[in-house]
Amino acid sequence: MTLADKIVVLRGGNIEQVGSPMDLYERPQNTFVAQFIGSPKMNFFNPSDLAGTAPAELRQVGEDTIIGIRSEHLSLCRAGEETLSATHQLVEHLGEHALVHCTTNAGTEFIAKLDVPPQSGRDEPLYLSVSPDRWHLFDRASGLRR
Repeated sequence: MTLADKIVVLRGGNIEQVGSPMDLYERPQNTFVAQFIGSPKMNFFNPSDLAGTAPAELRQVGEDTIIGIRSEHLSLCRAGEETLSATHQLVEHLGEHALVHCTTNAGTEFIAKLDVPPQSGRDEPLYLSVSPDRWHLFDRASGLRR
């Protein structure tokens, strides 16, 4: 991504998306591109995983929607302020940040990239927030961006 002005993402010989590295990263056109560009790959959630989210934001999202959230857009918060709650099983300390491997209460596994690792113990509740303007919405059946 650092060497190119334009990237062509191919899958099975078909073009999935063409654009600048940041365009593909910030506006992936489907779930394949969303997971292909970025490290760690984009997390995908069901609307039921985001039980802590205000109902007004979830009203716009049906069960036929997959919600994509980048690891670095998640942040620790207090109970009652969360977008989602989870437990963590593993913390990878990488110096300037930590990759925290988590599981939502509904069983969805994901990674949060945090500047400060959680102080709670493994399998204890962890509360994370993310602004809805950081959500990427995809159609569950086609995988296409909404």
